Amino acid sequence: MGIGAMDKECPHFSALKFKNEPAGMCCTSGKGQLPEIETPPEPLNGLLIGAETNKNVILKDYYAYRLMIRRGQDNVIVRCCELFQQYMVDMYVKIESERPRYLRCNQQKLRAEEYIHLRDAIVSNVDTSEIGG
Repeated sequence: MGIGAMDKECPHFSALKFKNEPAGMCCTSGKGQLPEIETPPEPLNGLLIGAETNKNVILKDYYAYRLMIRRGQDNVIVRCCELFQQYMVDMYVKIESERPRYLRCNQQKLRAEEYIHLRDAIVSNVDTSEIGG
């Protein structure tokens, strides 16, 4: 026998509940209080409120924000022990795999043509004291 879908709504905080869940289980019948949500730093806040901002957030900054320990707030991700470790490894691999793609797709911004002499010196096995002189 299944427990069914979470399709009942709590009248106090609009939390979704199971059909046969006892009343008051989610918020003690309206006596519970939800903490105020702090405003996230830019550029995350701009993305949340839809303000015109730089919509590019690098992965490292996003995950640093998600993992930040804040006074008076519980971070569920950090409490998950082995799952947290696996999450960290997965996110590290994700961040590191983005670097080569960024370099490949942004050659114009990086002005790769400026390094042509360095490339020629490496290919030709030139003495480094002769470069730039």
